[in-house]
Amino acid sequence: MHDDCTHLTNDSDAATLCDRILSSNIRTLHEMDTGNGVLEVQEIFSSAIEILETEESAVFESSSFTEASLPFSDYIAHNTSFKVPWLLSDHVSSTPTNFSLMSRISSDIRLIKEKLQNNGLSPDTFEYNLALAKALADYIIDNNGFNIHRVISSSQEWTVVESLTRSHEADCSELSMIYYELCRLAGLNARIIQIVTDRYGNYRANHVCVALYLDRENHDTLTMVDLVEPTPFLPTPHQEWTAISKLDVMSLYRMNLGLKPPSTIVEEGAAAVFKFGLNELFTALSYSPCLPLLLYNIGRHYMNYVYMGNNFIDIAKSYFERALLLDPDDPFIRGELDLISGYTGE
Repeated sequence: MHDDCTHLTNDSDAATLCDRILSSNIRTLHEMDTGNGVLEVQEIFSSAIEILETEESAVFESSSFTEASLPFSDYIAHNTSFKVPWLLSDHVSSTPTNFSLMSRISSDIRLIKEKLQNNGLSPDTFEYNLALAKALADYIIDNNGFNIHRVISSSQEWTVVESLTRSHEADCSELSMIYYELCRLAGLNARIIQIVTDRYGNYRANHVCVALYLDRENHDTLTMVDLVEPTPFLPTPHQEWTAISKLDVMSLYRMNLGLKPPSTIVEEGAAAVFKFGLNELFTALSYSPCLPLLLYNIGRHYMNYVYMGNNFIDIAKSYFERALLLDPDDPFIRGELDLISGYTGE
């Protein structure tokens, strides 16, 4: 174990990733550390995401779709449970289908770009980037592309690879991850954002979509794309949103995974569902310990199983209170605390 990783005894994934990154000279301690000289778990995870994205982008540029061209991805697949849900190269060693999927998408993106240029659009202009962004959105939902069925809430939480090859359905989180990944690989500046108030004025803290920065000359110009909407390129953007990190996106994925247990877990009964959900929620918490929506849902998870433990109400209350400190305007968090007050008589 690398000397700068020995303090990470409480998180085996973080320790393994840290050792691999530093021992292989992929990045230095200075490049990963944000200031205090000691690597934090979140710094390691964030660095791992960036390394994985860079490695996958290089493969797309070279069209060399083999395990040998994805050494960091392959190592993670064999040695950790760390899973970046939007990457096409995620866990490549256990999913050979990924290579044909990556090859198909790479070829199709190249054809889309050639068509745009043949139509007289110049790369890197706003008009070209906008046309490319619209073509990629169509590619996800049209019959000529992946024909993904858009739903309000999917039956399970899927990775991008699972959505494109198995479920063929996606709600806002999966659609946003699919679209972000395609835009990223196509060279567009994209990020996933969390909606606070939608374009109709409704509070929607559990909703995400994609923000695109298509104008190279004006980085403040934002194009909001919400693939759940009938018109994804919103004529009227959502009223209030907040930027979230890639690690937050991973956290939301693990949160949703915990809230949507697979049928095999459900069949084992309530105790198994509770344990599975708690494990995923705490994994999500290790990625983003200050995400209000996550803290709220941990509290809700405990409240759903109050009958299993007398102290669950106190535990739930502590998570709601932490969430409220971070987001004092959230009406749902306040509502849960009011319910607990009524229940306990405090």
